[in-house]
Amino acid sequence: RAVTISIIGLIGSLALLIFMGWYLRRKVLKPISGVASAASELSEGHLETRVPEIGRGATVTLARSFNRMAAALQYRDRKLIEANRVAQAYYAEQLLTPAAQQARQFLTERGFDADAAKHFGVGYAPKGWDVLLTHLRAKGFSDDQLVEGGLVARGGQRGIYDRFRGRLVWPIRDTSGDVVGFGAR
Repeated sequence: RAVTISIIGLIGSLALLIFMGWYLRRKVLKPISGVASAASELSEGHLETRVPEIGRGATVTLARSFNRMAAALQYRDRKLIEANRVAQAYYAEQLLTPAAQQARQFLTERGFDADAAKHFGVGYAPKGWDVLLTHLRAKGFSDDQLVEGGLVARGGQRGIYDRFRGRLVWPIRDTSGDVVGFGAR
């Protein structure tokens, strides 16, 4: 009976993670693609027919501005997705360390073997306050990128610190399979 309840809880947790990935993709990343589409229309001169009083020169200048903005947003999103991918790989490696023994035991007690953990990308966030932060800085990510991506937080006297510490983490993936965040237990 306890195993059945644990499996139902795990299925519910996975359903929630899938929903969160879908939500992030639809509400966060989709509007960005709309900006890119608008920039493409501007660069092709389509806005000029909708707003004739702007004139051709202003349309081109506006198109260049939108193209730069769309490129900056796409670069930012690629960096955030890359930071999440690197964090997921790091967390997965940490699940194999001696410090994660209790986390592995938790998974085993719930019938979640190593193959299932690998399949779903389950990992372990070490207990330190800046372990992931230090790892991702060494990989070239800025503090602002990591804060924006939700991997670390800024707060009070502590400054910047890892969002997850001493916890199992599950990656939240969008519909294309990219890691866009994490859930933790």
